[in-house]
Amino acid sequence: MDAQRWALEPETCRATGPLYQQLGPWNDVLIGRLLIALISTFFHVYIVWIHATQPAHPKMSLVPFRRRVLTVHIVSGSLEILVSLGSWFVVNCALAGRIHALLAVVHTCTALVQVQGGLFGMQLVMIPGYVLACLIKLTLAVLLALSPCCYGTSLALYLAHATYAWVRVLHNRFIYLHIFIGSEYTVAIIAAGVICGAAVSELYPFVLFALVGAYIIAARRFLSKEEFAYQQCENSRRLEDAFVDVGGGDRARRLETNLRNQFAKADTDGSGYLSHAEVMAMGSATFADLIKLRTSGDMREMNKVSVEDVIGLVQGHSRLLDANLKHDATEETQSQAIFDALDIDGSGGISTAELSLALRHYGLP
Repeated sequence: MDAQRWALEPETCRATGPLYQQLGPWNDVLIGRLLIALISTFFHVYIVWIHATQPAHPKMSLVPFRRRVLTVHIVSGSLEILVSLGSWFVVNCALAGRIHALLAVVHTCTALVQVQGGLFGMQLVMIPGYVLACLIKLTLAVLLALSPCCYGTSLALYLAHATYAWVRVLHNRFIYLHIFIGSEYTVAIIAAGVICGAAVSELYPFVLFALVGAYIIAARRFLSKEEFAYQQCENSRRLEDAFVDVGGGDRARRLETNLRNQFAKADTDGSGYLSHAEVMAMGSATFADLIKLRTSGDMREMNKVSVEDVIGLVQGHSRLLDANLKHDATEETQSQAIFDALDIDGSGGISTAELSLALRHYGLP
C-alpha cells in the first residue's frame, strides 16, 4: 500500500534523534498530513475531555466485561495520544516508538471487541469500515514496532488513531446543524474515514468504498431479509435526535408531533397500529429501533405497535441517557430511568418483548 511505502521511505526512517528533526522532504503532501494532525490534536483534547467528564453510553457500560474493555480502550487510547506526541521531541525515539506501537495494538484490539453490538450508525457501512480502520491501524502499529524511528509511520498511525475524534466532532456538528437527519453517525464515519484515511494513504477511500460495496453484496446474499433490513438502519447514539426537526418552541412537543407524522406514514393500512410487516417494510433509519422488534419469536406479542409505543421507546431511551449522564443522579433515580426506558407501553411492568428489544438495542442479543 502507498501508506506502507511512504512510512518506510529511507528519509523517514533515521535511527536517532527526535522525530521533528527528521521531517522532510517538505512538500504539499507532508504539509497536508501535518495540518490534519494538528487539527486532530485539538479534537483529541475534546474527546479526552468527554471521556473524563461524561459516562459512557449505556450500550458500552451495562455489562461488566464491556465496561472493563472500554476502560482499557479509553486509557490506552489516551496514553497513545500522549506518547505519540511526545515521541516527536524525545531523544530516544526507538523506545517511544515501540511504546506507541504497543498502546496502538491494545487500543485496536479493544476496539475490535466492540464490533459485536457496540457500533453506532448503519451496520452495512460501519462493520466493514470499522474493521478496515482497525486492520490498517494494526498494520501501522506492527510497522512502527519494526522501525520505531520512522516519522512517516508514526505520523500515519497518529492520523489513523484520530479517525474516531473526527467522527465524534462531525457527528456533534451534524446534530447541532440538524443536517443528514437520521444518518448523522454514518455520514460522520464516512467523512472521517475519507479525511484521516486519505491522509494515511490516497488509496484508503477507494478501498473503503470497495469493501463496503462487497460487504453489502455479501450481506444481501447471505443474511435473512429481516437481518439485512436491520443492518440497513441507523443505530443512533440518541434516538431523539433523529426525530426532532429544526425550529424553535418546545422540543418535547416537536418530538411527539414528528413521531406521530412518521408513524402515520408507516401505517400504510390506516389501522392505527404498525404490524410486524409494516415495521419491516420501512427499512429506514427513522424506525431503526422498531425494526429490532423482530429479534426473536417471542417479540410477536408486540405484533401491533401503537404510536404511544413509538413515543415511549424514543422518550424512554432519552430518559435513560439523561440519567446515565448525570454524575449527581442517585441510584434510585437511575434505576427508575432504566425501568421507564424499558417499560415502553407504560404498563408499569416489563414484558419479555420489551426486555428483548432493550437487550438488542444495547448490544446484548
